Amino acid sequence: MSSELHSLIVIIKEGIGNQLFQFAYGLWKVELNTSKLLLDVSSYDRSNRHGGFALHYIMGDFLLNKTQKIDWRNFDFGSSAYLNLKRQPSLFYDGPNMSNDFNQIVADGWFQNYAYVHPVLKQMRDWFELSTMDKNQSNDFFEENYVIGVHLRRGDYLNPNFRSLFGIVDTQSLINQVNKIHSEHASNKPIKFALFTDGIVSGKFDRIEIRSENSTPYDDVQTLYRMSRCEHLICSNSTFSLWAGYLSSKLKTISLPDNWTQSKKILTKDLLPPNGRTYAVNLS
Repeated sequence: MSSELHSLIVIIKEGIGNQLFQFAYGLWKVELNTSKLLLDVSSYDRSNRHGGFALHYIMGDFLLNKTQKIDWRNFDFGSSAYLNLKRQPSLFYDGPNMSNDFNQIVADGWFQNYAYVHPVLKQMRDWFELSTMDKNQSNDFFEENYVIGVHLRRGDYLNPNFRSLFGIVDTQSLINQVNKIHSEHASNKPIKFALFTDGIVSGKFDRIEIRSENSTPYDDVQTLYRMSRCEHLICSNSTFSLWAGYLSSKLKTISLPDNWTQSKKILTKDLLPPNGRTYAVNLS
C-alpha cells in the first residue's frame, strides 16, 4: 500500500450485531469515504461461533465490491496506530485521526455506542433495505397487521460464562412491556404479537420464530429484516434486535432493558436511539 494512502482497518468479529457496530464505526471514522475503509474478517477463519461473516448479506454488493477484506497481521504497515478498545465496549473515542501522523489506523473493539451509528445510519438503512428485500419472502403478516415484536435471547446466554457477564432478561419484564405498549397504542389494523427467540419458550403469540441451530447468516439476516418490519420492538439485551431497531424505517419505538449487562461494561444509555425507551428488567 502506498504511504500516501491514509486508511482505516477495522477488525470484524463475532455476531451480526457486533459486526454492524464495528462497520458503523469504520464508516463514521472515514466519513463514508469507503475507499479508505478496509475490513479484517480473518477471525472467521479461526472461529465460527456466531455463524460467520454476515455483513455482505446486510449491506449488499457494495461491501464486497468497494471494501477490501484483509488480515491486518499480514499487512505491511508504514506509520500506523493500533487502537485496542476491547476492554471498553461502549466508550465513545474520537481519536486518533488519519493525518500525516499515520498512514493506517487499525481499530479493534466493540464500538457499542449510538454516537458512532447516528451520523451514518441513513446510508446504512438504504443499503439494508436494498439488500434484504427478498421478493420471494412473504411479509403480509407485517403489512396487514400492527405488529408488536419481542426478542428473547437465551441460547448462548445459558452458558454459565456468558450468563455471568450478560444475564438473561426475565420473561415477566418482557410481558409487562408488551402490555404497556399494547395499552398505549391503537390502530385500525389488527394488533398482533410476534416472538423472535433462540430457545423454547411458552406464551401466547400470533407468530413465533425460533432460531434453528442450523441457521445460516443469510437466515439470520432475513430474521433481522422481519424484526425491522414490526411497529414496536421490545429487545432483550442483544445487539441483534437492537440493530433491527436501528435499521428499521418503520419502527415507532424500540424498548431496551434498563440494565444491559450483568458486568455493567455496556450501558443502555449509550445505545438508545431517539425513538428508544427503557423498561425495568431483572437479569439472571
